[in-house]
Amino acid sequence: PPPRSVGFFDGGGQPVAGVADMNVLERLTSTMLPDGLLAGADMIVFDGNIPPSQLSLMLRRARATGVKTLFEPTSVAKCRGGVEWRPFLQADCLMQFDYATPNVEELTEMLRLTMGEDDVAQWLEGGPSVEGKVNGCSLLVTRGSAGVLWRSNDGSMGLEPPPGGPLGGRDVVNATGCGDCFVAGFVHAAVRGTPLAESVAFGQRCARASLGSEKAVPEELEE
Repeated sequence: PPPRSVGFFDGGGQPVAGVADMNVLERLTSTMLPDGLLAGADMIVFDGNIPPSQLSLMLRRARATGVKTLFEPTSVAKCRGGVEWRPFLQADCLMQFDYATPNVEELTEMLRLTMGEDDVAQWLEGGPSVEGKVNGCSLLVTRGSAGVLWRSNDGSMGLEPPPGGPLGGRDVVNATGCGDCFVAGFVHAAVRGTPLAESVAFGQRCARASLGSEKAVPEELEE
């Protein structure tokens, strides 16, 4: 039988809750991304829910057509990976993407590193040892209220703090969708040729708007 899902929405049409058959993700294949759609894309965002064998095929197709790619790891559990994920994770997977947006825990799991929050900046400045892991990939390490630490594919680095400073606990209305809004904002700016630091800053503003809204995607970002 086909996968099924049940969704609950409020009076304004916003999703409130849902139950879905996640096994449908195992049926995703590279052929579901038509050549015409791929060729017309400015950037393709992949996440850790795509089966690794199909992710590799889609990634090769994107690189062959010159389309930029971004990898959003999704969760620490996905980065830790099961048997089918290990070959992909062990093949210097970040070097295959133009951009990646892990948090600290996801980064250390993917690259099998042992370090804490305070060690990330020092590691990113590590020269050849870093390039051997992420060469060619611009890395955006999200760190919540500490901002986004980024390293461009040319080796330059920067820290983009939350706009206006960290939000207090009472100012956070809803954290759901914050990470997705950051990625969406970053991609929106990057595909328009905006420099990396400014694209990260725009993504941060989108994430902040999400934190202050009851909706996962604030209305001002839907326009």
